[in-house]
Formats: sequence, structure tokens, C-alpha cells
Amino acid sequence: MGAEEGSFDQTVYRLVSQLLEHNARFGWIGLYEARFDGSLHLGPFAGKPTDHVFVPAGRGICGQAMRSQQTIYVPDVRGFDGYLAGIPETRSELVVPVMNPEQVFGVLDLQSVEVDAFEGPVRAQFEEVAQWLADRFEARDLEPLDRCPRLLSA
Repeated sequence: MGAEEGSFDQTVYRLVSQLLEHNARFGWIGLYEARFDGSLHLGPFAGKPTDHVFVPAGRGICGQAMRSQQTIYVPDVRGFDGYLAGIPETRSELVVPVMNPEQVFGVLDLQSVEVDAFEGPVRAQFEEVAQWLADRFEARDLEPLDRCPRLLSA
């Protein structure tokens, strides 16, 4: 990970690691940070390493969620045209923009090896986590993780 202890990136890394650890359906979770050209750069993540360190503007599920500023849920990625397979075992993916009304800071990317793994309340809870991050992103100032919205344990 390479982030300094107590840094914003280290705090986000602990967050994504805890989310992955406490939810058996999740196979990979990470934050892609927005760049000025609209591309995304991989930030803190938990799970297998991915080849997709940079995502071109508008490409794949992450790029489309960034561009549309909308949550995108794909129950089965094998049917998604233009899917960028960073983790070959992934079957479903949920991508939520991390944004405030003025700016998109990036996207949270959640993947599972199960088809249709993110039904029900997971989407709304993940959107709460993304909003919690967005509220603190610009200042790079995070309150303790125990105040972050929790996702249901599987």
C-alpha cells in the first residue's frame, strides 16, 4: 500500500480492508481516484492485485460510473459490453461515485465472485460509505472509522 501511518490513504486502506474482511460476498474493494483528464487511478484497495491501475475516461464500469455520476450495479459482468476484467473471477460489480455537488473525487469499486451478490441493502449502504468519504475527501481529513456507515456482514 505504501501510505504513511495516519494518512488519508492509510485510513481508506483500513476501511476497505475491514469491509472486505467482514463481508464474505465481497472479493475485492477499492477506491479509484479521479484525475483532471477524467481518467481514474487506483488508490487504496483490498483483495487481489489488478492490472487496472489506470482506467481511461468513460471506460469499463468504473469509468462509466464516474462519467455518469451514477451508481452502476452489474449483476453479471459477463454480459456487460466493454467490461474491463481486472480480476478474472469477478462475476458481479457495484461502482459508486465518491462525490459532492461540485466535484467527483473518484469511485468506490466493489466486486464479488458471485453473480448478483449486491442485492438489497448493500447498494444503499455502500452509497452511504461513498458519501462519508466524499464529505471528507477534499480536506483529506477522516474522523475515526467507527463513525463510518457499516455494510451488512454476510
